[in-house]
Amino acid sequence: QAAVGLIRQMRLTRRNREGVILPNSVTYVNAIAQCRKASFNDDPISAFDMAMYVLGLARDERNGEGIDLNIFVYSASIWMAEAVGDYETAVHLLREMKCPPNGICYDGVISALGQSGLHREAFYFYYEMRHLGLPASRKTYQQLVFALDNTRDPELSASCQKKAALLEGVLSTMPENDRRIEIGGPLFESLIKNHGNANDAGTSYPAAKMAFDLIAGPVNDACLSAMLRVCSSVDPVKWEEAIMILHSSDIVDKARGPGLVSRRALSCAVVACAKADQWEEALNLIELYGNQGNSERSGVVSRASINSLIRACGRSARPDIAVQLLNDMSVRYGVEPDEVSYRIAIIACNQAEHRERREMGCHNSDVGPVLAWWECALSLFRRMREDGIKPSLQSFSSVVSACEAAGQWQRALGG
Repeated sequence: QAAVGLIRQMRLTRRNREGVILPNSVTYVNAIAQCRKASFNDDPISAFDMAMYVLGLARDERNGEGIDLNIFVYSASIWMAEAVGDYETAVHLLREMKCPPNGICYDGVISALGQSGLHREAFYFYYEMRHLGLPASRKTYQQLVFALDNTRDPELSASCQKKAALLEGVLSTMPENDRRIEIGGPLFESLIKNHGNANDAGTSYPAAKMAFDLIAGPVNDACLSAMLRVCSSVDPVKWEEAIMILHSSDIVDKARGPGLVSRRALSCAVVACAKADQWEEALNLIELYGNQGNSERSGVVSRASINSLIRACGRSARPDIAVQLLNDMSVRYGVEPDEVSYRIAIIACNQAEHRERREMGCHNSDVGPVLAWWECALSLFRRMREDGIKPSLQSFSSVVSACEAAGQWQRALGG
């Protein structure tokens, strides 16, 4: 309001005075920008009305005194309309422009359309912008991705394949410079994720990898993690490919030191290996990437990745490694165990107890098992309760099952 008040005073005092400061295009741009800022804190509709009033004053100046109603005035006005989600006004202002628009103007229109869930219109203006020879920015691709994710079309919203097809169309005409992660990163990340989420066993991984390989120059953490997550989600799991991608990617973004991978990317690769029961490979990755530049190993990988690794050890008949991982979570890996961590370790102990009892029966041995896995399961059960973690029904049943297999039903009742 103060900014608009100053413009009014400048307009009213212009006549019959020497040395008066007249409003120009910069004056109007700054006033509209102040209205946009106010829209985030105050009443957005009032701020928008005030900005359109200022634009009307600028139009009067252009008609009466010859003020230059330039691209800066229009881009500020378009982004004011974007701030309140008024895509109709944003489009109208773009079409009203007498001067050639720039990418900033188109970004505002695309963003306003995306907020309203109009993905078709957003893509239309993107292609129109490229037809005019205007360069796209990182924000352009961010807004295109948002328009897809926020679409009103329920069929498109539910189809990752259709989203990927639209993004592939953009990628097919993307200049080489835009394929750098600094500009086209948001589009590549979304495209890789949508290919992975399509759940097509035959095409999900190849399509995602093809998009990943089209990135010009070093990739970033977001795209690397998205690609590694695809490796872990397809069937069969691409654990060898995940390791190769991790080894061959030059990642510094959000890493703990120069040339190191991020916690998120390492976690995704560990999950891929664990799902394929390649727990030794997963541990090698943690040793290789998790120990560098982080002497205290704080937050090396996520809890979910360690849980996945514990589960893989249980499936691989290595309850000793599963229990060791659980014990090392806090100190060595920087994450606290949860109910899932304890449960899957207890299940591994229960399965080991049953397996050793079966083996003893097959060999008619009178010698008991070397390790009493039922005691280990019972110990973990007690520890999780001491840590304030409520056991699940499956944890209860696994402990009871282990004690029963060892003939320790009294301990099961008292545990």
